[in-house]
Formats: sequence, C-alpha cells, structure tokens
Amino acid sequence: CGAPVIAEGAYHFCTGGLSCEAQLKRGIEHFASKGAFDIDGLGTKTVEAMVDRGLITSVADLFRLKKDDLLTLEGFADRSAEKLLESIERSKEITLARFIYSIGIRNVGEHVSKLLADHFGAIERLMNATEEELTKLGEIGPEVSRSIVTFFAEERNRRLIDELLQLGVRIKPPAKTAGPMPLEGKIFVFTGSLDGFSRSEAKQLVESLGARVASSVSKNTDYVVAGADPGSKYERAKALGVAIIDEVEFRKLVGK
Repeated sequence: CGAPVIAEGAYHFCTGGLSCEAQLKRGIEHFASKGAFDIDGLGTKTVEAMVDRGLITSVADLFRLKKDDLLTLEGFADRSAEKLLESIERSKEITLARFIYSIGIRNVGEHVSKLLADHFGAIERLMNATEEELTKLGEIGPEVSRSIVTFFAEERNRRLIDELLQLGVRIKPPAKTAGPMPLEGKIFVFTGSLDGFSRSEAKQLVESLGARVASSVSKNTDYVVAGADPGSKYERAKALGVAIIDEVEFRKLVGK
C-alpha cells in the first residue's frame, strides 16, 4: 500500500492501518466489531462482498453506503438493507476509547485504548503525542508508544480520521468526574493474592478512585500492593524503591 513497514523481532508490519488495501477486509471487520463501532449485521461475508464489488475502498465508505448499494448484494432485501444502514447511522456516536480501538493501531487493544482516552481526552491530543509522553502512562512501554506515534505519523491515517469526522462520526469525550478523585493519577501494581478482594475487584476499586493499574513495576509506579506469596514484582519494587503496601494499608488507602 506504500506505507512504511516496521520490524519487530523476526516480523515486519505495515503501518498503513485502516488505509492499507491489503488489510482492508479484516480492518473493516475490526472497525465494525463490538468493541469498536459495533455495527450490527456487518459480518465477514457481507464485508467481503462489499469490498469485492468495489462498494467500499476504505472504512470511511461505510458511511457513504446507500440502500441501492446494499440491494446489489446477495441476501439483502429492502428491510435488511434498511436495518444495516440504521445500525451504521447509530454507530456514528462513539466514545473516544472505542474510536481509538477501532482504528487498528498495532499493539493497542481495548484496555490501552481506554487508558489513552482517559489521559488525552481528545483524539487530536493523542494524534500529536510523543513517545516520551506515552511512556509516562505506566502501562505503555516503548514498543506500544512507537506503534502509536508511527501510526499517526502516517499522513493517510490522519486523513482517514479527518474524513470520518467530516462524514458525521461524533467522538464523545470521557465522562468527567464531579471533582478531584482521591487517587487520581496514581499507578498501582498488584502482586500475590489478597484475602478480601479478587484481583479484578481490587483493580476496579482503585480505578473508581481515579488510579490506574499497571501490569509491571517501573519507576513511575506509586504503590505495589503485596498480598500472600508475592512474585518478582515485589523484588522489582524493592530494587526501584517503590512504595510497597500490604492489604491492611491498602484498605486504609481506599477507605475500605
């Protein structure tokens, strides 16, 4: 497709993202998936037929489809065509996290997309972020940061985002809280098992108070919560001088 190719170990990857013709069919499926635009009725066979017929040459063309276009495809009648168009129209209002996930940045799944949305608040800010800014987020390492910056450095990806917005896609910013949250901006890492919480319960609890949970310990980590039988994260935290707290201290911190 003409976009730069980057090497990651023994593998090479195209940076063209959703604008890459060779990846178009799978890219449209990803774009329409439940975690992204959630377009009901746009399955694999329909996507393949649309691309093969030339109805779609980019994901933006989804928002240009007409009823007559769909009626040329096998299996579509008046009502099924109308239902798909209604689903496409409804999908235009989308959260920032889902939008980031939809555009197919390599190494950026739903969790990282939410992290980016919560931090940057607007797609324009993310598009202009540097690798240094991104790696300060705790859970985003150099490889993911490079993927993000490389994606937005590709002009065709920026043009596609602009095109989607011009076609009526409305990105909703993350909901703002009523005031400052008690653990806002803090980064937690959990190691070992806790008596009073499952790992997912503890994660949801600190996130509800404005903190983030990282999968590994770094110098940016604020607290390592050590339960029974802590693993290598505990030793890493000691080596870096990161604050280590037990479950009793954790309960005090979160008000439980």
